[in-house]
Amino acid sequence: MAFSRNLQLVPIAVPHLDRLSSELGETVQMAILDGTDIVYIAKSESQRPVQLVSSVGSRLPAHATGLGKALLACLSAERLEELYGNTESLAVLSPNTIRTFDALRHDLQSIRARGYAIDAGECTPGLFCIATPILGVDHKALAAISVSVPESRFVEADRSKLASRLIKEAHSLSRKLGAVDPSCWSAG
Repeated sequence: MAFSRNLQLVPIAVPHLDRLSSELGETVQMAILDGTDIVYIAKSESQRPVQLVSSVGSRLPAHATGLGKALLACLSAERLEELYGNTESLAVLSPNTIRTFDALRHDLQSIRARGYAIDAGECTPGLFCIATPILGVDHKALAAISVSVPESRFVEADRSKLASRLIKEAHSLSRKLGAVDPSCWSAG
């Protein structure tokens, strides 16, 4: 079962999540894709007074989260069509949530070009998230990791620094899991 196989990632990933959370001072999470949802499988909490409240094991619509969009961006156009092709509208969690499959496809193209996913209050108003995938030996996304920052602490000028640090850690973890090229977007 894919879910239990992905749970085996947790003990390997937790030191990476803890290092990122400690260094960045923010909550770092890891999730897997299950159909059109993500499932949180690990978390390293910020020690700051204002922080993200989420639970390992909880599910959210993938299209509304940075983690989910990072994973969806690694899928083929055919697989995305299987998941969302018959969907007229997507679940709305906030005023910023992507509402249509066409808008999601456009966002996924931007994610591939940029190298990371962004959730700017799409899931939770007032929360900014940056996410990127973790790859395995077969060059497929096994999970994704994210850093979540309350809007009150987020400075746009720091976005590239946060993204760069997150991607570096994701690549390190991907290499540890056997990925030769740690980016699912570099292959085309």
